[in-house]
Amino acid sequence: MFTPLRISFMWRSHWTLRLAKTLSILVAVLAFSAPSMAVRKTRLSKPQATPSASPTPSLSGPAAGPASDEEARILWVDGKKAMDEGRYDQAIVPLERLVARYPGYPGFIESRLLLGKALLQQGRPKDAQPYLKDYIQDQGTSAEAIRARLLLIRTRLALGEYNEALLGAIEVSRWVNNKPELLAETLLLKARAQIGLKQDMRAESTLDSAKKTLTDQMPASLRTEAFAAGLKLKLLACAKFPSAGPLDESQIRDQLDRRGTCLLQSLLIHRQALAAGDMALARLAQSELTQAARNYSHTCSNPPPPPPITIGPDKTRKTRTAQQVKTYNREMSVVLEQDCRAKLKQGYDLTQGWKESLPTSTAPLLTELSTELLALSNGEISGGAP
Repeated sequence: MFTPLRISFMWRSHWTLRLAKTLSILVAVLAFSAPSMAVRKTRLSKPQATPSASPTPSLSGPAAGPASDEEARILWVDGKKAMDEGRYDQAIVPLERLVARYPGYPGFIESRLLLGKALLQQGRPKDAQPYLKDYIQDQGTSAEAIRARLLLIRTRLALGEYNEALLGAIEVSRWVNNKPELLAETLLLKARAQIGLKQDMRAESTLDSAKKTLTDQMPASLRTEAFAAGLKLKLLACAKFPSAGPLDESQIRDQLDRRGTCLLQSLLIHRQALAAGDMALARLAQSELTQAARNYSHTCSNPPPPPPITIGPDKTRKTRTAQQVKTYNREMSVVLEQDCRAKLKQGYDLTQGWKESLPTSTAPLLTELSTELLALSNGEISGGAP
């Protein structure tokens, strides 16, 4: 019979035997794996080739240098002051550094808008786009975000991305019906995009809508831009004369006379642009007008090819010889140059009474234009290639 003591002893003996057996198995496993572990240790102990460390790139540009709250404040004050004073070139550096280094600064969001505007004003529309897009994404459809969208459309126009500009203007137009100034600007940009896409009739309709929205209380830049767009459309219409194809002498003279009259009408539109008072936009418009006048003068000196000669009662058409074409062009150019110079002189005379009615900011442009027209009418300068 088993007593409790006996049972306890038997139980301990049983587990002692099992433990001994387990230990013997572990010893055998360790003995078997020891050689492979030694090999692995030997391999790991071999010196490894250390990869050459890549040179740490040095920080440069707007993000370089230590950051501080005081620097952020100075950058913001300097950049904003330069923008307020129209010193766009001097605003770019502090605003770029602020945007690159201080995303937590209170003026960070607005600084992206200002930086985009400064870059656009400095003729860097591509560089301006990322900052304007970031600002728009943060601000949604607020009034300032709409202005940023209009700036983005201007970058599209500057880069010749007319389809994107048109789509952008159509999108913005949904939000500005009750904001006359923003609506006027949106319509103007839409018209400019349509001009770029050669949709002249649609552009003319859009421009008429924009002009109805404009008031004298709105910025001079908008009114000047409207007249500049109208001038652009008019000059495109003028350039269609003479039409393609051989024309006889009377047809050529008639069509170039119509082109000259069209240019005189363009001068009247340009007078309105000068009167609006924005020097920068008026100068851009005048450069196009001046080039159009030179192209007109060039066409007069280089008439279109003559039609074939008609011979006999049956009016048989015969191609002119090279000498006949040369003689025709020489004689025709003399007649046309006289007509065109007379028309350009009319343009010069037309501008003489305007100076007193123009603001002092744009009056010097009128003097330059008058000088150009007089020189062309006297044959003192040759017209540029159309």
